[in-house]
Amino acid sequence: MGAIGVRLRAELRSSWRSWLALALLIGIFGGVVLGVAAGARRTATAFPHLVDKSNGSDGLVGAFKNGANDYYRTVGRDPRVLDFGLIGGMPVYPVGPDGQPGSFNGNALAPVDGKIGSTIDRPLVLAGRLPKPDAPREVFVNEISGRMRHLHVGSPIKVVAASLGDEGRDAPTDVEPFTLTVVGIGRFNSEIVPTTKFDITELLLMTPAGYRTYAKNRPLNFDGIFVRLRPGADANAFRHAAKALAQTRSEEVGGDILYADYADRNARVERTIQPQAAALALFAAFAGLSGFLVIGQALSRQLSDDATEVPILRTIGLTRAQLVRLALLRTGLVAGVAAVIAVVVAVVMSPLFPIGAARRAYVHPGVDVNVAVLAAGAVVIVALFLARAAVPAWRLASTPAGVEGTASGGNERTSATAGWLSGVLPASAATGVRMALEPGRGRTAVPVRTTLAGAIVALAAVATTATFAVNLNRLVSTPRLYGRGWDVLFDASFGPLPRDTVDPVLRRSHVVESYSGGFYGEASVEGKPVTAVGIHGPVRPVIVSGRAAARADEVVLGSVTLRRTHRSVGDRVAVDLGDGATQMRVVGRAVFPAMGRGSFPQTGLGEGLMVTDRVLEPRDESLQGLSFFNFFLIKLQPGTTSAQERALVRALTPLCPPQQDCQVRTTRDHDLAERPAEIANLERIRWTPVVLAGVLAALAIATVAHTLLTSIRRRRRDLAMLKTIGFQRGQVSAAVAWQATTFATVALIGLPLGLALGRVLWRALANQMGIVPDVATPALALVLAVPVTIVLANVIAVVPGWLAGRVRPAVALRAE
Repeated sequence: MGAIGVRLRAELRSSWRSWLALALLIGIFGGVVLGVAAGARRTATAFPHLVDKSNGSDGLVGAFKNGANDYYRTVGRDPRVLDFGLIGGMPVYPVGPDGQPGSFNGNALAPVDGKIGSTIDRPLVLAGRLPKPDAPREVFVNEISGRMRHLHVGSPIKVVAASLGDEGRDAPTDVEPFTLTVVGIGRFNSEIVPTTKFDITELLLMTPAGYRTYAKNRPLNFDGIFVRLRPGADANAFRHAAKALAQTRSEEVGGDILYADYADRNARVERTIQPQAAALALFAAFAGLSGFLVIGQALSRQLSDDATEVPILRTIGLTRAQLVRLALLRTGLVAGVAAVIAVVVAVVMSPLFPIGAARRAYVHPGVDVNVAVLAAGAVVIVALFLARAAVPAWRLASTPAGVEGTASGGNERTSATAGWLSGVLPASAATGVRMALEPGRGRTAVPVRTTLAGAIVALAAVATTATFAVNLNRLVSTPRLYGRGWDVLFDASFGPLPRDTVDPVLRRSHVVESYSGGFYGEASVEGKPVTAVGIHGPVRPVIVSGRAAARADEVVLGSVTLRRTHRSVGDRVAVDLGDGATQMRVVGRAVFPAMGRGSFPQTGLGEGLMVTDRVLEPRDESLQGLSFFNFFLIKLQPGTTSAQERALVRALTPLCPPQQDCQVRTTRDHDLAERPAEIANLERIRWTPVVLAGVLAALAIATVAHTLLTSIRRRRRDLAMLKTIGFQRGQVSAAVAWQATTFATVALIGLPLGLALGRVLWRALANQMGIVPDVATPALALVLAVPVTIVLANVIAVVPGWLAGRVRPAVALRAE
């Protein structure tokens, strides 16, 4: 490399400490940004990785009659099916202190053919192991059961076999209670982000031997087949084929089936997790930009300091191109070491990620080395800082030949604003404004413009995250924003709630303002599956545009459903409600809370279909002549007390028909089942924007503090001159305070910019998720941010101002 190599080695021997310090600064900050970026990627991919590793199923087919095993095996031979597993809902229940079946808000399942929980839908084992297929008394429980029943590996569970049919669970049984042993505790795919009612209930996974032993001569609670479809298989075509087959076997199946599209559920879970990953990526972008601006100052100063010998090097024959290559090699060496440090820091940070619900996809997240992301990040770090050094390197290399120390670094740039204020403000104030807006030149130059840009970006980021945080907290705590337009839900799920018993109670109640009844159903829109509800009455999910359906050929859809089908309000869509596709007009767009049955898909935010009640009214012959609904939506009078609400719940609870599992839920319920998965997941990270805002605010503070200290060090001669011409110590300190105040005042430009960006981003998220697109502005917080920012800047200036006031003119000028 010749002369450049010799010079580079000489500089390395003399300046390696300052180079290493700069590399550490870049590396640590770059590592944080890279670690968060890798964490965003890990958060986004955690659930898909779990589904792939567990051989997750793509769908569940359930018949309306139990014992349809021949039908299920025929379904499993469909050419679109890659693999399948049969399940049986075991008539097994934990017993209470009296030896009879007690409260059990869950299900006991058994893999009839041994596949579920083993080769299909393997759970994430948190403790212990999976049960042995030939061990009838071994059981694997989900995390919810373990927590509710205080179970651990080796715990006994006393249960009894009881029929849900004629005996009922509370009746005496003809089988003595027996004991199951917990051999493992785990988490199933459906529990990562619950999307159905059964996803938040207890689950006991028994064995094929347990099925043969305890389900013998007893009707199952339910049965079904989990299927894994071949890559590229049409799930909707498979569902139609399974329904068509069921209609030819009405005696065995019951004439119809329920189909749960788990591939669609998994996609919904991924969409639920995406806002968390996006928040991390946005933070990485903001922090990276702010850090690049701040650390770029340090790099420029390093280049300027190392350029003091440029005139001599030009004199002895080095060309401008050689000096530029020398500066870039020096920068590349520093950036290369920094990139290595950044990768190490990012790897050390990796156990902090993923965040939110995605973290539940791991037993212990542990260290993660994403080679692709880390390698790309390292290359970006080197490339960015080489690009950042190119212009100042070229400018400094243009210094004419001469003696050491004459490198100027360019002409001094003055500020028209500072010049105008000089005739208005006191001398100390005018001086401080000039120090904040004019960078100076040569060795005394201070990168004030970069500081201002970094502070503006940081404050804009703080305002953006604050706006996001306010709206996020408002969303998770305001049911109306996620579609819940009622106060009480009386729900019988699959069963009927007779109107002749429920209507009189609701009409007589003084606390009920209005109510509606409705039915659950399954549908597809343009071939894409969606959960449907049919509503009769004024209380319904929140409609954000258009109106409710009034005729049989009208439909209201969620935002996501509309987007997936490329339709809008006013268009016609092909809707299949089980009797074949018909054309219906979209008359409204609604936000749906979580509504649905059992383990089958629910509505949620922008996903759902709403029609009139007559369209979804069941045609079951056993219910002919009975006027009923599956659920009632009840809106209470304003000012209703919690005691009055509890009284209504007590009045409704006995109206549930015998042998049915009904629920009465209110907005005051701690674990609100109608809260969509997306909202429950966002609630887990509701403080994340606040933390990110705090980090970005700290970055802004560090930027201003660093520039003030640098300004004192570099402008010692200027400060000495001020003292020489008559400035007192207090006036010098005041000048520094005015410099900080000017920084803060200019940086406040970032607040309205951040507010505008925050509103745009929240509206984009609202449209993406399908929530009510109301945007709240944190006006009070932003108003308070103005004086707080200025006061904080002056607090930061206390130490630099004190140091500036202590500058001794004689010593400073002699050193110059």
